[in-house]
Amino acid sequence: ELRQKLLAPVQQKIATAIKAVGDEKGYTYIFDLAAGNPVYFNATNAEDATPLVKTKLGIK
Repeated sequence: ELRQKLLAPVQQKIATAIKAVGDEKGYTYIFDLAAGNPVYFNATNAEDATPLVKTKLGIK
């Protein structure tokens, strides 16, 4: 589709800028509040808190 083809370079530029800011600032997540999804995720600084929450809830 033409629209997607035209938007692809802009979306890539935005994604590159988001990643650069995240890397420079040492952020773990950057969220897209409109979509509710992280648009940047740095796995080296992340920790899955699910097991800790399960323990607090008494779930094995």
